[in-house]
Amino acid sequence: MALPSRGSGLAISEDLQASKDGGIRPLLEVRNLNVYFRNRTTDVQAVRDLSFTIAPGETLGMVGESGSGKSVSALSLLQLLKSPPAVVEGQVLLDGIDLLSLSPKEIRSIRGRDVAMIFQEPMTALDPLFPVGHQIAQSLRVHRKMSRKAAKVAAIEALEQVGIPLPARRYGEYPHQLSGGMRQRVMIALAIVCEPRLLIADEPTTAVDVTIQAQILDLLLELNRDTGMAILLITHDLGVVAESCQRAITMYAGEAVEHGPVDDLLSEPKHPYTSALLQAIPRVETRGLKLRSIPGRVPGLAEMPIGCRFMARCEFAEEACAEYQPMRSVGCRGVRCWRHDELQLAGAVQ
Repeated sequence: MALPSRGSGLAISEDLQASKDGGIRPLLEVRNLNVYFRNRTTDVQAVRDLSFTIAPGETLGMVGESGSGKSVSALSLLQLLKSPPAVVEGQVLLDGIDLLSLSPKEIRSIRGRDVAMIFQEPMTALDPLFPVGHQIAQSLRVHRKMSRKAAKVAAIEALEQVGIPLPARRYGEYPHQLSGGMRQRVMIALAIVCEPRLLIADEPTTAVDVTIQAQILDLLLELNRDTGMAILLITHDLGVVAESCQRAITMYAGEAVEHGPVDDLLSEPKHPYTSALLQAIPRVETRGLKLRSIPGRVPGLAEMPIGCRFMARCEFAEEACAEYQPMRSVGCRGVRCWRHDELQLAGAVQ
């Protein structure tokens, strides 16, 4: 398979080409993604029937509790899950090219150049044997074919761009010499230095304080505006989604249970799980009152129900919820709940 270069089908300007129906052609289209982990006796399913699209220049939020399948989904898009035990089925189309069908050599040419990822834990993602600046420069030399000198200059500029003080000095330091916040910013510099067309940001502000969190989000959104870089923002923070994203997906127990425009999803949720997440957010007006929580726990991979996976924790559950719940279209939104048209669920402002 011939891989397109930056000058051909993978150019941002061509991404913005309108399709025949007048819409914007998706940059990324995920179709029926299923992820299994196989052992000697059985298979367990971590992600079931996940489908979504991301348009050029769009920021899509993916939210949910820990264990909801967000990170596993993101890693599977770039063939970053070890196989075996992981088995990934479905299609991940980048400009019509199925990333899951590429050979190891072909997918390596895509990673970092056209699609980059900010990993949740930078200490395990950065190579402890090389200075952080060398790792950034090496990405430029591989994907941009820069000289050693030019790559070093660009790497130092990238470190400065993400707010690292004394970037020329930090260039030669190793990951263990940096704080958690600095390592996270190095990860971001490494991800954006080749100006990817899609950035997968898995909890990019987890290891930093509130001030740096705001700076990082501002930087990502600035790149989104200035370069047309699309972003898949994975987070558990609905406030970040409200501030940063145009659309959002709510994940629960390996499934997308709701998706739609952010304002609609937060103000008028259609799925009880989305509403429950919103009600669990601390608010000024509830100061002094008992915080609301979602009873129960996320089911384990080996005990996933056939029907609605939120049923055991849902106050609106009925007998019919025990049957498989497909994603239902509601205008420009989707919801995996058969009672969506009769429930009046509380949103962020209620």
